[in-house]
Amino acid sequence: MSGTVTVSDRSGVFRQWWANGRLKSEGLFREDLREGTWTFWDVAGRKCSEGNYQRGVRRGEWTVYEAADDTPHLVWYVDGHAIPNRDVLLARLAQKLQSGDRDARFDAVEALGQLGAAAAPILLASLSKDDAPLSLGALRALVEIGADARSALSAIATLSSTSDRDLHRESLVALFIIDEPNRNRRFRDLLLESDLSDALASRAWHVRLGAFRESVVTPLERALEDANVEVRLRALDVLAGMFDSEYETLFDMDYPPESFRERFIKLLEKAQRDKEPSIHRAAKEMLEIRRRMQAELQWFLANPVVG
Repeated sequence: MSGTVTVSDRSGVFRQWWANGRLKSEGLFREDLREGTWTFWDVAGRKCSEGNYQRGVRRGEWTVYEAADDTPHLVWYVDGHAIPNRDVLLARLAQKLQSGDRDARFDAVEALGQLGAAAAPILLASLSKDDAPLSLGALRALVEIGADARSALSAIATLSSTSDRDLHRESLVALFIIDEPNRNRRFRDLLLESDLSDALASRAWHVRLGAFRESVVTPLERALEDANVEVRLRALDVLAGMFDSEYETLFDMDYPPESFRERFIKLLEKAQRDKEPSIHRAAKEMLEIRRRMQAELQWFLANPVVG
């Protein structure tokens, strides 16, 4: 096994190996739970399956490869349970959304977010300014579906004009994730939603944006080039939030050269070159922390503990 691993808390990149030296599994752990994309191989080195975990539970679309001829086929998971027939489940969840049982409707929205593009038209029925809580759930489900929910863009854009702040913001997040061709512009809109005079609230919002990881890297690069210093300050705060919350992952030496970690470091280097003193200083400080970490790691590798 390799990665940032302790007995009680696995965190960061994780790889497990068969006894013959072939890779068995690869993915990320956060707080001792599998998170994000994981890939599994059999003892002969053949890829068996690949898909997404959330808080240690399989969710959404998984690709499973047949042992006989490596033919891929899709398996759908809802809250860790494999779904034998997605179409049947979609029909049942659509009926739940029409029921008078409010809890059942919320459960249906949560499940639909794990069932891909085919669920997007069903979720549209739950977008309404008159029911903000259910609409928030539907928007988060559409965010989980991602770019495959493009059919919902028009309805989400309409909903974003609401006076309800939470619903407005969640609509902007959904537009950012789903509307891939316009992500740079939509990310700028998201940044300007924060109020820098309220440090705690703005950091919480920026941490939310940073949680989208790879999706925000290119938009952050563009934001750090923005002529408006207020946009650049907000982009830097997103970077700072990511730096704090992704500490182990960002500096795991097992990451490949073109990894998220490398792209993140380039963003810090770009920010360090900013002429705005506060942006320059903050980026420089984060890069110095990274350099100290690397020096400590190299020292420990050169001086292993014996016994």
